Amino acid sequence: MSKTIEPIKVSGKYGYISLPNGMVAQIDAECARIPAVNGWPWYVRKERRAGKVVLLVYRDNKLLYPGESALLANVLLGQKPRGQAVHINGNMLDFRLKNLRWKTDEEISMALRGPRKRRNA
Repeated sequence: MSKTIEPIKVSGKYGYISLPNGMVAQIDAECARIPAVNGWPWYVRKERRAGKVVLLVYRDNKLLYPGESALLANVLLGQKPRGQAVHINGNMLDFRLKNLRWKTDEEISMALRGPRKRRNA
């Protein structure tokens, strides 16, 4: 039995992708027309990274071409990752293009660690 794919709901400037557990990811309306976004079942997974819980919105790896990203943020940015796509406002379900940008792995690990305390000499 195949999974029913819910269409992306578009309202005004934004589109909404229904995810399992009642979660909804927000994207720009023009992104709803991208074939790599629309018509796919999207899932959400929680992971713990550097002591913080992050959400990953992804599609099934078995359905991808070699080298194609399964992560929604990478698909929307349309670039080869030079690190990771991050959400500027911290809302991991907000995939509007103005809220996504690439960060290097070093920048991300520094942000997750937080500011370093200086030692007095």
